[in-house]
Amino acid sequence: MLEHLSYSSVALYLSCPRAWSFRYVEKVKVPASTALVFGGAFHQAIENYIAGGTSGDLVEMWSTAWVEKTRDGAIEWGAETPESFFNEGVRMLTSDDIINTLKKIRPRRDEQGLMIERKVELRVEGVPIPVIGFVDCIEDDAIADFKTAARQWSDSKVKNEMQPLFYFAALDQMNIKHDWRFRHYAFVKGKTPKAQIIEHSRKPIEAGFLNEMVRGVWRGIDAKCFAPNPTTWKCSPQYCEYWNQCRGKYI
Repeated sequence: MLEHLSYSSVALYLSCPRAWSFRYVEKVKVPASTALVFGGAFHQAIENYIAGGTSGDLVEMWSTAWVEKTRDGAIEWGAETPESFFNEGVRMLTSDDIINTLKKIRPRRDEQGLMIERKVELRVEGVPIPVIGFVDCIEDDAIADFKTAARQWSDSKVKNEMQPLFYFAALDQMNIKHDWRFRHYAFVKGKTPKAQIIEHSRKPIEAGFLNEMVRGVWRGIDAKCFAPNPTTWKCSPQYCEYWNQCRGKYI
């Protein structure tokens, strides 16, 4: 029985209801993607570094996080090797630009401690289960999110992101003060690794659209409407982990 939604599960349903069913209803087991493993280890390393006051050994934290995230071995490495991904993390986390950016991040503190990887919960009228998630960092002047990226983010990509609205709406319900300001930290691999910082703000009224979106997704889930979506960018053997169970069977 489904106990909650998450922003990522809502986004997956909107992208392809059939993929959502494979993951959350049929629970089809597939190898983890390298993007998921690398991003998870990178997140863990930099969040531990920030939580420790940015005085620890960042490469050592990366090494520990990498070992933890790759322990079970069920990962689709493709033509790459685990060593190449590990070395990419070392290359990024020894970049002066990335290190200097991390040292400037100041998480807020409350009675629960530093506001890093803080769990949030949103209740939407008409949806019987909550939407939960974890905010990477709540700074004094903005909500912050960490991402690794192969290339710099564009302004249009930032403006189309719905995840900030989820965080803002959830924090409102939890009575956690914020100013509807969001800060994306994109840690870009590239030839010379760098940190791209993009700031923007949203309006409270926009949360109404988020609620409508979640209600629509819930209606589809409740009605067991899990049609495949061949028009999404995700519908390819490169991007969909369920390709072989779905469209790939007919090609």
